[in-house]
Amino acid sequence: MSTENSAIQYSVRPARALDLDQLRQVNVECFGKSAVPLSQVKWLLEGQGDNPSFFVRVATETGKPDQVLGTVVWKLKQDQDSRYAEILDLAVGKNFRDEKVEYSLVESVVKEASERDCIGVVVNVPQANIQATAFYLHNVFQIQHTVQKYYDDGTPMDVMVRRLK
Repeated sequence: MSTENSAIQYSVRPARALDLDQLRQVNVECFGKSAVPLSQVKWLLEGQGDNPSFFVRVATETGKPDQVLGTVVWKLKQDQDSRYAEILDLAVGKNFRDEKVEYSLVESVVKEASERDCIGVVVNVPQANIQATAFYLHNVFQIQHTVQKYYDDGTPMDVMVRRLK
């Protein structure tokens, strides 16, 4: 998946072990102390075999395939008779946030989830994160339900869904 809607051109590809340090850097830029630990990022990368349940995708600038602009981590889940994708982490480097990289990362999840016969894509968003909620609403997600006092600080969580079928 690639884009021409921004000042730079980029594409989304599976992450590689060589991306580890940049994946961590992008995550720290976005989440600070709440960033995913390096060991967990490494574990996620190592788990992307022939039949993975976790997927790590990165956006890279065209012509610079080793420069990570952003990343999305998602997994396949099974609920009764239905399969769906759940976005676990979406992060874009601070220098690339005006390039709409996050849209391509989410669309890559939607495309792969559709190819894997998923009924939808789910993401959990802290209700206090108005920007994230607005972003997902703009990307055809809907708030399915809210879990009150989900986070340690008492913040509610919105479960957002984009139906594919």
